[in-house]
Amino acid sequence: MVSFMHTSGSPTRHPTGHVPFSFADDLLDHTQPVCVTLGGFEYPGEVIVAGRWRAEFGRPLSGVSMFRLVLLHSTDVPAPDDIVDDRICVAAPRVSVARIGETRSTYFLHASGKGPMGRSQKGRRPRSPNRPDQTASDIRSLREVRRSYITANDPGLGRLASALATYESQINASAAADLHEMWKSGVVITSPHRTKRGTKGRTGPKIQPGELFLLGDPESWVESAATALDRGVISGVSGISGDQTSPGQIYDELQTGRLATAREHLRQLCGIRIDEPTPVDRIDTCIGRGGGEVSGDDLVQLLVHELRYPPAIASLWLVMHVLDRGAELVLFESGVPGRAGTGGAGTRSENLREHLSGNTIAEFDFDAGLITRTVKLHSENRTPGARSCRF
Repeated sequence: MVSFMHTSGSPTRHPTGHVPFSFADDLLDHTQPVCVTLGGFEYPGEVIVAGRWRAEFGRPLSGVSMFRLVLLHSTDVPAPDDIVDDRICVAAPRVSVARIGETRSTYFLHASGKGPMGRSQKGRRPRSPNRPDQTASDIRSLREVRRSYITANDPGLGRLASALATYESQINASAAADLHEMWKSGVVITSPHRTKRGTKGRTGPKIQPGELFLLGDPESWVESAATALDRGVISGVSGISGDQTSPGQIYDELQTGRLATAREHLRQLCGIRIDEPTPVDRIDTCIGRGGGEVSGDDLVQLLVHELRYPPAIASLWLVMHVLDRGAELVLFESGVPGRAGTGGAGTRSENLREHLSGNTIAEFDFDAGLITRTVKLHSENRTPGARSCRF
């Protein structure tokens, strides 16, 4: 059972309507990173607010993103086979024959005008040049002010940015209130793989719109999506309870050379039986017989997307492999952007890299996002039976 440890409070604690993503028109069809805390671990994910379905919305997750929620305005929904990753769910309005014209109308923050109580109205994009695009203009101004503030560090700009941020938050909350019932009474589509094959024999039940959009708070939509997709998001991590060892404590065991204890605690945390291979063994299969290197992208693919561990646990297994096998991790320097939730690591200068090994482990504090900074793992040790890593 997944236990919640919300970093920003439970949904009922957001009377002002906190929205963890934006409905702004210039972000339609764009991936917006989000993060939820399940069982004490952070799970990065994505939200896409879109007018219509696009094929790329159903493609496999990348980076360290572990789930994707797609919110469609259109009733033209994808077929389940169009969703190739079982950690994706798509919400859309339900087709209504009796009110098809109203169902197909869409919401646009910048174009719908205001209704009673300051809420946005449902409607089509106005074509009259006499109706200014005030909301979109304000949101664009907000982003321009933020960029200027970062460059100039002007206190006046800072106050303006804060005021505009509050306004954008109110607009987002208003849009969420308008759209909530549309999706709650709509449909949710997921990959057929989610119910045909399950991790360790488990299958995921069909996700109901009323389950996903039970509350009007968009933060709860994201948390509900991650939880409902738990067969795909959470593989075997049992979560932190009072009698379990925390990731920070496990890292301390690794730093002080108590590898057997750390390995056992990681096994318990991940539900790995004593006769089952650990991620350390799986990483071995990615290294050539005479030693070699594994890229950070391949390690993310294995630990996050195949084994489905959250970044904190994936990072601990990486450190365990380094110390147990006498290997070395090449990392982007702390504070330098590395592997984002939805993209690759990119290219950085060699002088912005750090090296974690048995000789340097004492210099590194615990970093739950270590895997996002990993450039490659290098090992010179011969590993019997090792073969190329394939995904």
